[in-house]
Amino acid sequence: MTTTKCSLAALALCALVGCGDEEASPPSSDASMDASVSTPDAAPNEDAAPDEDAAPDEDAALAPDAAPPPPLTDIPEPNPDAEQIVGTIWHVAKDGDDDAEGSEAAPWATISYALERVEPGDAIAIHAGRYSERVAITRSGEPGRYLHVMAWEGGEVIIDGEGVDLDHDAVGRWVRGLVHVADAAYVRLSGLKVTRSTGNGIAVTTSHHVVIEGCHTLDTVSSGIGVWSSEDITARRNRVELACNNGDQECLTVAGSSARVVISDNEVFNGGPGDHGGEGIDIKGGGDIATAPSGLPQGPREIYVIRNVVHDINRGCLYADAWDSDAGPILFRDNVVYNCDGSSLAAAGESGGHLHDVIFSNNIVFRTHDRDDDFGSTGFTLAYNWGRAAPTLSHIAAINNTFYNMRWGCGRLDADRPLDEAFEALIFENNLCANAQGPLFESDDAENTRVRLDAFARLNHNLLWFIDPDYGAAGYYSDPVFAGADTIIADPSFVGDVSGARDEGAFHISSDSPARGAGIASSEAPRLDQAGAARPEVGPSIGAFEP
Repeated sequence: MTTTKCSLAALALCALVGCGDEEASPPSSDASMDASVSTPDAAPNEDAAPDEDAAPDEDAALAPDAAPPPPLTDIPEPNPDAEQIVGTIWHVAKDGDDDAEGSEAAPWATISYALERVEPGDAIAIHAGRYSERVAITRSGEPGRYLHVMAWEGGEVIIDGEGVDLDHDAVGRWVRGLVHVADAAYVRLSGLKVTRSTGNGIAVTTSHHVVIEGCHTLDTVSSGIGVWSSEDITARRNRVELACNNGDQECLTVAGSSARVVISDNEVFNGGPGDHGGEGIDIKGGGDIATAPSGLPQGPREIYVIRNVVHDINRGCLYADAWDSDAGPILFRDNVVYNCDGSSLAAAGESGGHLHDVIFSNNIVFRTHDRDDDFGSTGFTLAYNWGRAAPTLSHIAAINNTFYNMRWGCGRLDADRPLDEAFEALIFENNLCANAQGPLFESDDAENTRVRLDAFARLNHNLLWFIDPDYGAAGYYSDPVFAGADTIIADPSFVGDVSGARDEGAFHISSDSPARGAGIASSEAPRLDQAGAARPEVGPSIGAFEP
């Protein structure tokens, strides 16, 4: 095995030169997360915030000139005691009667009837069957006494939105879900299948301490799961399928001034056509119900996107978008992402917001070989021109990710105008980039003559390996590219057959891989690899796995 370590002078250039006319339009959808351009007088788009009241948490935001918060590393559990049922279990069944007593032997007929009668600590046990009604939850539990809405004994409970009018009541106002938790607290949803909603499948708005667990949303016009301006939310082990089917928003959305939200162990897949929105998991601003100390609207903060599998999405897969707000910190870690027609990982602020303290780490990103050349993505994109106004992006880090078989480069700086101070403290470090049809970091947009390496606080200790090593550092493009200091160009020596890979196991590296021990430790780097193995304090490996 031949290994070449390239110096900064040989591979890193201080300017990226775009091609084409100065009036070049924004990138098409196969090169960006969201290529649509909004105008100030347009109708609210998918990034608008709901018109709902919530108490602001003004101490949680970061002003642009304040010291950065410590990196998000330890994953919290916002709802540690949510699974306990301490009250009465009420039953609902298809052959029930709302005039019955609500017991297992004499169940009620409708979920909405049950919701009018429960108290904190109670559970609504829904028996198997198809229920054509809106489930609007406006009652609350209490600390240690969650209100449960759940499938009974593992039965298939289907909440079917065909013919259900989501506008018949005031619940949700702008954002509407077929199952909707609104202005409520201490609620747990579990085991529900929600299908054919004309809005969101499951929505949570201006609520707190809500758990969505083991649910399946299918064929929703808007988001499968949407969380808006809510706090202390857990969404885990859910399946979000065919969301944004000819509608807007994203498949799984966390938006507005949401805080302390954990999105973990979900599968988000087979998204809608992606004509307007439709990204996999999007953490986005757009809040106008609270103001951050910076003076911007308060956006999402303390958001954790962990161990999700996101695949076969007709837009990008994991996205942090400040929109017009002050958004961050946000952590995307240990996710598996494949077949995204856009940017697999991306950071932006589509309406002039400030996105800060976002870390993408230990993620596996790849495109399977059964996808044709017209379907593909960039691994990681820093976007300056996706929307109506330029954002500020600061302390955005991609660390210890593995990228394989990207259609474009592994990293992309998407900017069609001088950046000035809009990008600062950017980090691209310890990433493994193999078989990309492009360079480690690139841009092919116009007017990039002022893009400088000093926008990156750290661009180093990455590994590159191309489909055709004869491409050299420039990869598929002839444009100048970033490669960074201490870059290794070598076959990473994966242990599995990655040519047919559809899971993360193939991307482990062998004990003699040049990526082994070639990384650098930092405060933002994960302490464990994606498989849970400890990383050395000195000399961690490049990529998502230790050997």
